Amino acid sequence: MLRWLLLFINTLWKKKDNILRLYRMKIYRLIYFLALSLLISCTSSEHIRVGKSIGRWDGFGVESMKQYNASGVEYLEVTINPLIKHDRSKAYERARKLSEEIREAEMHVWSVHLPFSRSLDISVLDDSLRRANIDFIKEMIRLAGMFHPKYLVLHPSSEPIADEERTKRLLNSHVSIGELATVAKEIDAFICVENLPRTCLGQTGEEMMQLIDGYDDVFLCFDTNHLFYQSHSDYLRAIPKGKIKTLHLSDYDFVNESHLPPGQGKINWQELLKGIKENGYCGVMMFECDASPEEMLDCLSLR
Repeated sequence: MLRWLLLFINTLWKKKDNILRLYRMKIYRLIYFLALSLLISCTSSEHIRVGKSIGRWDGFGVESMKQYNASGVEYLEVTINPLIKHDRSKAYERARKLSEEIREAEMHVWSVHLPFSRSLDISVLDDSLRRANIDFIKEMIRLAGMFHPKYLVLHPSSEPIADEERTKRLLNSHVSIGELATVAKEIDAFICVENLPRTCLGQTGEEMMQLIDGYDDVFLCFDTNHLFYQSHSDYLRAIPKGKIKTLHLSDYDFVNESHLPPGQGKINWQELLKGIKENGYCGVMMFECDASPEEMLDCLSLR
């Protein structure tokens, strides 16, 4: 938008009309202040958007969503797993019902977490099994289109992964991610690969960049609860600015993933949020924990 405005004002500058020449400096001042407002929009507390994953929401429902919305938590991450639980054939019916409930609560869907499980792994060595997993996730991407998300969170693997298999599993996951990213375009969304703990793929920032290497249209979901082998600051240093497009915010003790509300674990939230901001992130502050609106807003110093 700014580029268009600059081209427009340049056209006005070249015109000989005396009235336009008289006002051109005023217009340039307007452009300057507009550009300044765009630059600070991601850092101003007035523009911080807050969201919550329905995957970690005790008592989730229309009334609960309305309560969070009224408190300033306006965005959601929809999780596909509950929609396919026990009976995958009911996924679309459940998705339609959930979509209606979200509209009733006047919430906004920021992201959809694609399905994951021990067996639903896009990195497995068995090619026929990997193909079946990819095809199912493709179907779920199309289902996710019902919610009109901007981003689709994807696990690069399941676990356990033996050391001797890791290189091949990284390659398999990389190829699978590229294929799924193409399908994500069908619903005008982008794949965001999530960093994972223990022996899963995506343990470090460097490994995450291997997984998305060469894909300009694939980004990252930064889960603050999943780093076991690298500090948060070291992870963020390994990730180029602009590659993190969504978050999973929660606390833990650095030993086990716990998905605790902020302040109940060992994360230094002031330091972490500063690092996330310096990495260029200005999207929704998405919490993946059963935190109250007050706990979420206090963490972000918005209350």
